[in-house]
Amino acid sequence: MINNHRGSQIFVVTHGGINRVFLCSLLGVSLKNIFRIEQDFASLNIVEFYNSPKVIKFMNGVFWR
Repeated sequence: MINNHRGSQIFVVTHGGINRVFLCSLLGVSLKNIFRIEQDFASLNIVEFYNSPKVIKFMNGVFWR
């Protein structure tokens, strides 16, 4: 998906479990620690792919509370 949309902003809606797997991968964290990353319902994560390494700009942001 990232390779097909270089230079664009991508909005992806997924389940919290998928978010955790993705964030573990970006952080280099073993999946055995997957539940050490909180992902509330309707949370927002922002990841910047413009530079290497990838940068998590915002994680588990919730605005509905």
